[in-house]
Amino acid sequence: MNALAEWAQCNIQAEIALADVDVSTLMWAVRRKIDLAELPRRRAVIRFHFRDDPPPRCPHYWFVVEPGSDLPELCSLDPGRDVDLYVETGVVSLGAILEGRSSIEREKERGGLFLIGDPGLARSMDRWLRISVYAALEGIVQLS
Repeated sequence: MNALAEWAQCNIQAEIALADVDVSTLMWAVRRKIDLAELPRRRAVIRFHFRDDPPPRCPHYWFVVEPGSDLPELCSLDPGRDVDLYVETGVVSLGAILEGRSSIEREKERGGLFLIGDPGLARSMDRWLRISVYAALEGIVQLS
């Protein structure tokens, strides 16, 4: 399976590989990729808004991170807490970041990712959002 994943990262265009990704599945993957040790030692609420066309059935997700928790809580309904960081993106952009086919900085530059809110959370996103182990492969096909 690892060999197949490596082959896919290096031989399938990012846009094709990520075209049919389900938003809910993507957000569950993001949940597992959040490094709680890199987040503030206080409650943090991060809201994701997907601006794809057509819009996904559920375009908004929230992560609520409580001190001492093992994983962030993923919500598809507003948890009623003040939001610390707003993340506006698309499925392909966020998926490309997770897979190492693009970067946070590159997606911000090309308009695929907007961050608004707590400057510390925004600046440190590349530390608290871990990417795939396959991102380090040589010859990985980048998002165009």
